[in-house]
Amino acid sequence: MAVTTILLPMLNAQILDFLNVNNIEYEIIQHSSTCSDLEIEMMLNSCNREFANTILLNIDGLIHYTFVSANYDINTNRLKETLKANRLDLITDPITITYPYELFKVTLIDQILANETEEILFKVESSNKNIVVKVKTSVFLAVFNPKVVSLNLLPKYRTKIIFVSPESNRNTFEDNENCFFGISLENSHFTRPKLMASLDWISKRFSSCFVLIGDSIHRITLETRGGLEPVEAYDKALCLGSEFLHREKNIFKRFENYCKYNFILCSEVQSYPDYNLYYTKLKNLFDQDTSFQNSVKAFSENYHRRKQAQISNEQWKAHISRSSEYFLEEFAIFACLVKRNIPVMVYPGSFSTLTEIVNGKHPKVLQELKDLTVVSLQLKKR
Repeated sequence: MAVTTILLPMLNAQILDFLNVNNIEYEIIQHSSTCSDLEIEMMLNSCNREFANTILLNIDGLIHYTFVSANYDINTNRLKETLKANRLDLITDPITITYPYELFKVTLIDQILANETEEILFKVESSNKNIVVKVKTSVFLAVFNPKVVSLNLLPKYRTKIIFVSPESNRNTFEDNENCFFGISLENSHFTRPKLMASLDWISKRFSSCFVLIGDSIHRITLETRGGLEPVEAYDKALCLGSEFLHREKNIFKRFENYCKYNFILCSEVQSYPDYNLYYTKLKNLFDQDTSFQNSVKAFSENYHRRKQAQISNEQWKAHISRSSEYFLEEFAIFACLVKRNIPVMVYPGSFSTLTEIVNGKHPKVLQELKDLTVVSLQLKKR
């Protein structure tokens, strides 16, 4: 009888071997070793597939090969309580088994992977490349015949308030029934694990939330950082907005019992009659009010700071000019939402100029912006 020592990084390789031995259909997606886990997940996540983590749990003396969504934090105390175990330990040291696939006899899978995905992805360790294995969920369930359980895990990231502006609204902003949540496209704050953490936080505080997807305004980022021509940048920006909504729509559904999520595109808001009025007023203020102009430019400079050494002085000035336009468009969009009785903005990050506005530093700016409450969040791994 074969004796095998299993090192934990080899767990997914064991799955791959098992699939091969049993002639199970799967697909391998290879990526350069220079790709980070974050880049791989952003490329491969879709509305019907999810990355899985494999862990070994010792539950009351029996080892369970367990599949959980990679978006959640593995907390043994929470697992012990959920599974009603007398004892539960996460195995982190190498173990020796008497048969290569003995572990697969007792398998658990989180119901999120089993019931809400069509394909399961997992990474396999390799010295010179990143290998991702894709298996249809139906095939996976048939082969492993796991016990489907609700593991009731928390998102991988913890969310906390950095600050609320104005500070006087710190203890009252939750009195509002709704808020809007700004989505910046191609931004690391909105990868799936971080998105889930933000939604978890919002769902505990508001009964409804308008998700503002920054599609049309993202064209300016594509122009300045991607070097695209305006027409191409606009078309791609709209496409990226649609892709985000399609890719992550099932994530929002996980929270629908707690908060109703409605989706708004920036391109849609920019078609509202009052948008042009607000934008024109902001542009005029920018041209005439030195303090406001300097604030917006400083905000733009901070955004592009890391790229400054790589571009010419003229390119730098052009970037600042375009990014200033980005923020003016964005502020006009926010004003439209406040006018429609959505007075609280939630965002995983900060807006220096917007903070100054709501704190009264720019008295000539739109009243709608002065009436806004900005809740800035910070996301940190548990």
